[in-house]
Amino acid sequence: MSARQHGAGRWTPWLYLAPALLVVGGLLLYPLYQLGLISFLEYTQAQVSGGEPTAFRGLANYRELFADGQFRQVLAATVVFAAACVAATLAVGCALAVLLTKVRALPRLALMLAALGAWATPAVTGSTVWLFLFDPDLGPVDKALTWAGLTGFDGYAWTYDRYSAFALVLLEIVWCSFPFVMVTVYAGIRAIPGEVLEAAALDGASQWRTWRDVMAPMLRPILVVVTIQSVIWDFKVFTQIYVMTNGGGIAGQNMTLNVYAYQKAFASSQYSLGSAIGVVMLLILLTVTVGYLRLMRRQGEEMRARTKVGHRASPLWDERPHGGYYTQDDMREIVAYAAGRHITVVPEIDMPGHSQAAIAAYPELGNTDVIDTAALSVWDTWGVNPNVLAPTDTTLAFYEDVLTEVLEIFPSPFVHIGGDECPKDQWRASPTAQARIAEQGLADEDELQSWFVRHFDRWLTERGRRLVGWDEILEGGLAAGATVSSWRGYAGGIAAARAGHDVVMCPEQQVYLDHRQAAGDDEPVPIGFVRTLEDVYRFEPVPPELDAAQAGRVIGTQANIWTEVMESRQRVDYQTFPRLAAFAEVAWSRLPAPEARDFTAFERRMTGHYARLDALGVGYRPPGGPLPWQRRPGVLGRPIEGAPPIV
Repeated sequence: MSARQHGAGRWTPWLYLAPALLVVGGLLLYPLYQLGLISFLEYTQAQVSGGEPTAFRGLANYRELFADGQFRQVLAATVVFAAACVAATLAVGCALAVLLTKVRALPRLALMLAALGAWATPAVTGSTVWLFLFDPDLGPVDKALTWAGLTGFDGYAWTYDRYSAFALVLLEIVWCSFPFVMVTVYAGIRAIPGEVLEAAALDGASQWRTWRDVMAPMLRPILVVVTIQSVIWDFKVFTQIYVMTNGGGIAGQNMTLNVYAYQKAFASSQYSLGSAIGVVMLLILLTVTVGYLRLMRRQGEEMRARTKVGHRASPLWDERPHGGYYTQDDMREIVAYAAGRHITVVPEIDMPGHSQAAIAAYPELGNTDVIDTAALSVWDTWGVNPNVLAPTDTTLAFYEDVLTEVLEIFPSPFVHIGGDECPKDQWRASPTAQARIAEQGLADEDELQSWFVRHFDRWLTERGRRLVGWDEILEGGLAAGATVSSWRGYAGGIAAARAGHDVVMCPEQQVYLDHRQAAGDDEPVPIGFVRTLEDVYRFEPVPPELDAAQAGRVIGTQANIWTEVMESRQRVDYQTFPRLAAFAEVAWSRLPAPEARDFTAFERRMTGHYARLDALGVGYRPPGGPLPWQRRPGVLGRPIEGAPPIV
């Protein structure tokens, strides 16, 4: 393609858009231009009729407007009234959207038709109907309230009092506006994966908590749209106020900006002041809309902007934001739920690596003398993160505070501090880190990490807890009371056991259940080595190289599953089961050597266990391979060919 052809191609989309842009320019931009122009002129009935020349007044109309006490009063009333309408409309619309998901088809259809009828009713018609309902002479509302024994409502004129008139108009606006919110939010709820709502129900979440903690975060883009739309509609409301309060109420007590602008422009023929009010309204709405969008974008940046569909080598991303958090009460609930089932939850606060989220929130925790930590955002990709904590007193104090809260929530005797994948490049370049090395008499950056781990080992020991870390904490020397989670293979666990330290064996090559279960293209998002059900059944957590005393240091084993490429509970079920059953038998039974184990007998026992999993609704991998809906054809992963190394 030539440069000329390429240049012409860039303009092709604009040529298609040109007719629409011309229409928008004619119907929107020109009236806005005229509105702004008239607001700077002396433009009354005298100028319209040609009796006096049009004069330029500059900002005089705006100065006159803001000096008018009635304008300021109407502006304040408009803001409060619009906010109340938006809040009430969103509350009613969202509540009915949730209700639509709970009722059967016929009631749902009836509610939808009734709501759409209200939505389709013209504003003048709806306002007239509501006026009749609350009419002091013929309206059924006053008669019903009087019949119910409530005094003061016989012939009560709702539109004479300022506040009851505003309340009546609010009811009419909510009545004609909530269907838009209800239908839009209902469509969004229907798009939420069923397993997410199922998980909330299984956890015993109330309807309110399900909405607050599950639905609302996932519906955030939709809620942004309906909120902004409601703000625009309710801020510029005219017909309902004008019809139901007869032009703005007694002495203008129920006027809003749109009605006030109409009265100025057409009742008083002060067209320039009416235009100035219109410009003020436009600027207010633009400010609210832009501010709200910026707020939502800033909140969205607290979540991961995207999630990897495949693995390190995959170019595919799920472009939905993912995020969320646990409150302290959430974590206490999890701990209590697990304790009721004889399970201890071991918390992990990873340090000094895997800490970019903390540094992004608190830049002073990072190596500020090496990089601009204030420019960091939350890490959202694969690989080993180069941004690690600074070995400063500030960092130590911060993490002591964090762990103090952790200890209050988690009664576990063990607390995991991570310690894995901590590159030392920033420490090598950091004068602060080098000064700490010199101050402590350390040999190198590996010993600096060991110093960091030892600090928290002592801190936890003083509080009656035990430190656990991944096997990288061996580098530079092991803290006295540390327990090692040996994930990179057996070697770290063997070294720790021989040094007299407790070990939890969890070698990635053997029992990482996020690794694929079979070769071939049928496995969804295949990553890592092939680890079949039989492979896991023949896993041996206690290496034969250890003598009896050293073997006693292997206090447990662990099967890890990392869910970055698992988009639902069903995917986690698929990766976990039935291999977790094999792992449980390995961990809790006295079995012969791996090669002597009777896998055929285990498969027979699994036949009955599959029935239990079916009854529990667990989406396990069937023995014959994945079911059609469990496959992810075309989604790249990162499979590793060959047998895993024994390291």
